[in-house]
Amino acid sequence: MSHGAYVDVDGVAATEVSPADSSEEVITHIAHDLSAPVNALSLLADWIREDMYPAVAQSAAVTQHLDDMKTQTARLQRMLKALLAYSRAARPNGRSTQVVLRDLIAETVEQLGLQRRFVVRLALGVTHLHVPRDDFAAMLEALIDNAGRHHDKARGMLTITSHAQDDRVCLRLTDDGPGIARRYHQRIFDLMTTLQPRDEVDTSGVGLALARKVAVSMGGSVQVTSSEHRRGSTFEVVIPARHAASVPMGTALAVSLPTPDTPA
Repeated sequence: MSHGAYVDVDGVAATEVSPADSSEEVITHIAHDLSAPVNALSLLADWIREDMYPAVAQSAAVTQHLDDMKTQTARLQRMLKALLAYSRAARPNGRSTQVVLRDLIAETVEQLGLQRRFVVRLALGVTHLHVPRDDFAAMLEALIDNAGRHHDKARGMLTITSHAQDDRVCLRLTDDGPGIARRYHQRIFDLMTTLQPRDEVDTSGVGLALARKVAVSMGGSVQVTSSEHRRGSTFEVVIPARHAASVPMGTALAVSLPTPDTPA
């Protein structure tokens, strides 16, 4: 006899959740099972718009309600996707491979479209890492996206540095945004935590929790520092030196990534 519970949403086929499952497995089950009804809600708004045309088009109120429905379901879809990414990150026995840090940063900046409004400067004393690539890329994306998403100006700057220190490798991301009050320095790494209403900043509240999870899985940590007397925040990822790949001497890199105003 099964003593697990089923996550059921109005008749949608659900996955059994055992009491022995980890919290991350529970997140995976719930996010997976909610995806279908949330996707159906998005389609429902389209069907209503099509089936009731032209009446819908003639009613500003109905049009607005359907637009809001699409907006909110899209937000749910992004949140479920983020939760799935969190639950799958830093799985045991992840395979490590050599990563060229400059290339991975450039790829992430381009994927996020950050180069359209940010100058990204690199000063990399450690240029190659031996890490689980997908996990490290997810952590890097979360930290870079956080800098861009919460910036309060039309243009910004992000400086990313890396260096070896004793038996550690330190990766620092420093932005010139509004900063983070000291009382929130620990709270921001909690899952599903946001400091601004989601109607103001569209965020899942998962990214920084994922970044911490990946750093810890590599035997390291991530923390933030900022000052109440000047703008900006610095996120520092510290991982054991064993993750630094052996590369020839003289490979340190100091460069700005291309922007729309600078040639590649």
